[in-house]
Amino acid sequence: MKPGISIIICTYDGSKRLTPVLEHLAQQEVPQKLPWEIVLVDNASTDHTTEIATAQWEALGAPVLLRTCYEATPGKSYAQQTGIKAANYDFLLICDDDNWLAPNYLAVTWELMNDHPEIGILGGKSEPVFEVVSEDIPKWFSEFQTFYAVGKQSKENGDITHKGGSIYGAGMVIRKPYYEYICQQGFEYLLSCRKGSSLLSGGDIELCKAFQLAGFKIWYDDRLKFKHFMTKGRLSWTYLMKLIFAMGQSRAMHHVYDFSLGKQPTTKKPIWMWRSIQHIPWLFQRIPYLLNAHHQDRNKVVKARIGLGFVYQLMSMRGEFDQNVDRVNTLYERFQNHPFSYADVQPANVTNP
Repeated sequence: MKPGISIIICTYDGSKRLTPVLEHLAQQEVPQKLPWEIVLVDNASTDHTTEIATAQWEALGAPVLLRTCYEATPGKSYAQQTGIKAANYDFLLICDDDNWLAPNYLAVTWELMNDHPEIGILGGKSEPVFEVVSEDIPKWFSEFQTFYAVGKQSKENGDITHKGGSIYGAGMVIRKPYYEYICQQGFEYLLSCRKGSSLLSGGDIELCKAFQLAGFKIWYDDRLKFKHFMTKGRLSWTYLMKLIFAMGQSRAMHHVYDFSLGKQPTTKKPIWMWRSIQHIPWLFQRIPYLLNAHHQDRNKVVKARIGLGFVYQLMSMRGEFDQNVDRVNTLYERFQNHPFSYADVQPANVTNP
């Protein structure tokens, strides 16, 4: 174990987005005893991201070392795994290339992760910052902001493992020894998160579900605050329709964990077929909302679109869905047979090297 925080920034063609990200990191009010670093993972960029970000960090005085890595396989989960392998420290802070962390983000993370060794994944509260002027912000945005990883993730601070049980990937903190443990037991992502302009994602929720299977806690604290930059292109209703359809697809992938977590009763195989049959009548009742994306009842339109993505993905996976359910059940059995030893997780008390 090596106490400290590694900030992992995964980016694809992020040279124009990274300046405020790095500026906010340079302004962190870090306790003297806290070692930290930045690991920038270039996910097959074509805009000289690495060179530009390195120069920007040097111009900001380079308060700590910024190291760079390259991941050729598109997808945030692949890039994130590369960053995790390169990270020197035990607390991994996933800072997206449009996240602007509050000055005390590292300090609060350090306090919480040391005070609560049961925390496997930690997250905080985000608020949007818009590229457009206030008059051009859609009226519906606040109603559906959680789809953009914006807003509070829980009504209460503390353990949310059984109260939602997932954290935004943006601003997420992962305890590296726990991550290494689940990988040693055979965890592999079913989802790769977003690749370039693709909206299919969900690796963050999948990781939370895997941590729950292993018995680790998912934690929320609204003292962890960051701003999430919203570009103009993400603020159209058409974009939201594409986004939530992709989230419906992701939910089908996450669903394979729900049987091992006891959130779904065991059913006969083929599971994918029975689950599709159960959802199709529900979808037929919502055809008016599927045919008219601009229906006045936006909430029903969104729910119908998510349901459509869910059934589409189930039917696309077919037998692969059942195979993944078996794979997750095997992983759960490994966790049960080889539980993690908490004896090695101790609060840190170190000084900067």
